[in-house]
Amino acid sequence: MSNSQEELLRIQIARCKERLEGEYMLNKKAYQKLISLCGLGDALFDKLDADGDEIYSDVNPEAHHGAIVIYADELVFHNGRSHEFFTSIKDADFLSFSKAKNGKLQIRFGVNDLWKKVD
Repeated sequence: MSNSQEELLRIQIARCKERLEGEYMLNKKAYQKLISLCGLGDALFDKLDADGDEIYSDVNPEAHHGAIVIYADELVFHNGRSHEFFTSIKDADFLSFSKAKNGKLQIRFGVNDLWKKVD
């Protein structure tokens, strides 16, 4: 992977802050939590090691959240809930597994209230 998820997230956040100045404000506490989850996203994605898998950050201010999203063909956690993923994911406000339109498994985790509307 040429760029870490943290680097890409920082770029996305900077662009959003510029575009939304005066309308939305970044919640720094939630932002720090999301940055800490980037390492988990990179580690999980590296273990998948399959062609066609994707990872990206979703920082859409209208949704008020920040998320790491991974699309994969399959995901197996050996050792069940004692797997390191489940230890690390406790910092996330949400976690979901669903089937994407393209048939892949979508893994989505992140933080609530990344953006706050300026009064």
